[in-house]
Amino acid sequence: MNELLLSVAVITYNSSKYVLETLESIRTKTYKNIELIVSDDCSTDKTVDICKDWIEKNKDRFVRTELIAVNKNTGITANANRALRLAKGEWIKFIAGDDFLFPQAMESHVKFISQKEHKKSVIVVSSIQLFKDNIKDKRYIWPNFKISNNPREQLRRQLIGTYIKASGVFIQRDVMIGKFGEFDEKYPMYEDDPLWVLYLTNGYNFHFNSDILVGYRIHDESVSNCYVNKDSDNPFSFWNNFYSFKNEVSYPLMLKNKFYLEFLLCRMKNYINRKKTNIFYCILKRMIDRSFKVLSFYNESLKHARVK
Repeated sequence: MNELLLSVAVITYNSSKYVLETLESIRTKTYKNIELIVSDDCSTDKTVDICKDWIEKNKDRFVRTELIAVNKNTGITANANRALRLAKGEWIKFIAGDDFLFPQAMESHVKFISQKEHKKSVIVVSSIQLFKDNIKDKRYIWPNFKISNNPREQLRRQLIGTYIKASGVFIQRDVMIGKFGEFDEKYPMYEDDPLWVLYLTNGYNFHFNSDILVGYRIHDESVSNCYVNKDSDNPFSFWNNFYSFKNEVSYPLMLKNKFYLEFLLCRMKNYINRKKTNIFYCILKRMIDRSFKVLSFYNESLKHARVK
């Protein structure tokens, strides 16, 4: 039986410190039918040179390889779209240039989508191992909560927080390009949440593979940590994009789907996040987080309802 062609798209920006570990994790996969695409967003370090040398030495390992480099910084979303346009695999695995894939990643995904109950899946998310800088410094395995198969509950959880972590996601290429086109470049530093909400509001839900397939690195140079000015008007600020999406899309959808209490709690939490930390705000934020957990238990017990 012919193996599915899988695309791995490595999205890099000033990733020279970690990108070799990312690339090596892809090379060592026992699954053979893989194409590798590296898309760089005008790195100012040696990321492109490192990737170019590595690809030259290891290109025979892959069905095909592509390295994309641009001379102007465009943001994560545009960078991912450049890789998406070149991908030819039936499924695409996007991965940041500071994360890595575990050895069984591709086989596990193919086995998962071959199961009867998952054959019609178009977006699959696996468990991931979070770690601090070095893989030996393991933090926790996500998800560390009960995953729901209820489409309405998936949407509710996605709207109130980052329910789906992008590093664990596999996307069916034809559905994404044919149905949604590309990532929304209106939010240049916030590529994942807008797409997940788009899937959930168009009749698609996430299928969950419990296998741990991805290592997700937590470090001080990550996007959300680098863009720390939450009130910045800079379009390339992660937090600017985050709050813009919440105001323009998430909050209206909460009201449309009658998630009224969630709307109120989210507005309060985001207001607190913009303020300087003190003991009162910390206590209030914890109370809000606990309220979300109670709501999740309650909503999971309800019967399926139509997503609007």
